[in-house]
Amino acid sequence: MENSKRSPLKIFSDIFASVAPVLAASGLMLALLTAVQFMLGYFNIMDLTAHSTFQLIYLAFSLIFTLFPVFIAWSAARALKCNQAVAMIIGSLMVAPDLMTYMAGGGERITFLGIPVMRQTWMLGKASEWYSYSGTVIPALLAVLVLYLLERLLYVLFNEEVGAVAVPLLSLLIMVPLTLCIIGPVGLFAGKGALFLYQKAEAVSPIAGGAMIGGLWSLLLLFGAQKSILPIAGNDLLTTGRQTLLGYAGAAIFAQAGAAMGVMIRTRNSKTRTTAGASLLAAVIGGVSDPASVGINLRFKRPMLAAIIAGAAGGAFMGYGGILGDQAVNYGLVSLFFTYSVDTIREFAFYAGGLAIAFFGAWLLSWLFNISEDEIDPDFDIEEEDTADMTDAEDAGEEVTAETEETAETEAEAAAPAPAVENSSEGNSFVEAPAEAEAVSAGESEEAPDEAGEEAAVAEEKSAAEEPAHTAENIPAAETAAAAAAVTAAVGAEEAEADRDEQAVSEGEESEEEEEDDDAPIVLDITAPMTGKVLPLSSVKDASFASGEIGKGVCIIPDNGDVFAPADGVVTMVYGPANHAIALKLEDSVDMLIHIGLGTAGLGGRYFQAFVSDGDTVSRGTRLLSADLDKLRAEGCDLSTPVVIGNPDLYTDISVKTGMTAGPETVIMTVTI
Repeated sequence: MENSKRSPLKIFSDIFASVAPVLAASGLMLALLTAVQFMLGYFNIMDLTAHSTFQLIYLAFSLIFTLFPVFIAWSAARALKCNQAVAMIIGSLMVAPDLMTYMAGGGERITFLGIPVMRQTWMLGKASEWYSYSGTVIPALLAVLVLYLLERLLYVLFNEEVGAVAVPLLSLLIMVPLTLCIIGPVGLFAGKGALFLYQKAEAVSPIAGGAMIGGLWSLLLLFGAQKSILPIAGNDLLTTGRQTLLGYAGAAIFAQAGAAMGVMIRTRNSKTRTTAGASLLAAVIGGVSDPASVGINLRFKRPMLAAIIAGAAGGAFMGYGGILGDQAVNYGLVSLFFTYSVDTIREFAFYAGGLAIAFFGAWLLSWLFNISEDEIDPDFDIEEEDTADMTDAEDAGEEVTAETEETAETEAEAAAPAPAVENSSEGNSFVEAPAEAEAVSAGESEEAPDEAGEEAAVAEEKSAAEEPAHTAENIPAAETAAAAAAVTAAVGAEEAEADRDEQAVSEGEESEEEEEDDDAPIVLDITAPMTGKVLPLSSVKDASFASGEIGKGVCIIPDNGDVFAPADGVVTMVYGPANHAIALKLEDSVDMLIHIGLGTAGLGGRYFQAFVSDGDTVSRGTRLLSADLDKLRAEGCDLSTPVVIGNPDLYTDISVKTGMTAGPETVIMTVTI
């Protein structure tokens, strides 16, 4: 189907229709895994994150979200009918490990002909967040749209033979710098704008701030722009022990679920109904809203508008009630009972009320707005279309075959009764049917049909009798010898090629063995920063740490208040004035956070002392902080001390050791670079 025959709305729908089912399935599984893992860890029943089975399942189902630009690029190229391989390379570039490291602040600034490859780290008070393309939609979508227009131009300049190679080559040369320097940073600029608007809205009233986040949060996720605002929640949690931002985001999550509910009721398509149902469950159970927002509501457009309106209303209601959460997460219904209900019944009531307004409001609006199913033809499926095209081609092939067979039979019938004429100059005999003979034959057939029929039958029998049989005896000896020689030569060539392949494989294996010897992994041992019992991170009674949201690591129950550097590195930040936490940049860019106790941020620095400052270079064993554990216990503080690596995705493996009592030289984590 050509793009010119399909409306822009239909093309837009086809982009998201391709990924919607797997997005819904992955989102639902992640929601269930997150909810179960959180509950088991919260009540100290089991640490699922320590089991490899859980890790593999979680990795598999989270991959589509991590590599979202790749899937969006592929789906968009498929819908726009442009080069899917080139589009996937562009999407893969956005989430390439080397680029992720660079975007996180590693290495010197990269430029292309003087134009910088943009990166941004937002740091607000005590927390920071860096921009990345992981999980984004709009940057990859815009890049493929530009690729489509570029390919149309290039195919005008080159013919089909040259363009087969020239167009992909030039497309990549042009699109790579264009994507990284101009198109991709659209999300970065959207983040800056979102941060400015939220700060202004909060300055006016919490109601305005709640309305903005509740209404626009899902749109910010499409750009990756939410990363500019997240440090606000992190900073508030570290300094006061409470945050509101991700509570407002709960209104947006439930609004997407409610809008998907409206689609599920309205749609006439059974596949869409199933996908919408799975998507709303993923949002409600575990706070995974991407399947609903991207796979359903954005695809149908009007439900997305319903979600924005209802989410803004729910967020405004939360802002009016002054909701607070003790964790920087939002896991749907799980967070309702364990995150935003810790202080007063009033706050819980306003949070639950905001969720209800968002969900049922979006449901009602989505149902009233209806869905533009007839405009986008949701039954459209590219694979079915391709199958139909193949079927048409097969039918056409059958027709051609039938015509060919019919033509051959006609020629044979025409040639059989025709008189043989000798061509003496060539020394060959061939059958000829002069026009005069045909005319006479036609005339005779009109006058005496019976006589002509008898003569034709006799001629056919004679022709069949004189025609030589196709046997080995009738094949000339020279042709037989030539065929035998050709077969012998082909067999010899195959044997020679097989020998060359075996030799190449052998050389390749030797080369790989040499490379393996040269590329031995680099391992960094992390020693215990405090002495005491080492427990799984999931045992921490703070979902931000227990869920792995902040990073991967362990929990130490200290028996001594001194904190030492676990490896060589640089002090990134001492969290003053409380001095209850410290961030380090260790060897090989390993980001580490040591957070002494829970509920210690509000003590204002009492019972803590810092021995280093921001920017100091430290060696393994350098004394960093100290805490008076007895006085912290008297204040009612939980002494659980999370020790986490904040950028685990940049490394091959991080293994932790728990269930032991650690001394100052005990290795508690090993990072494989």
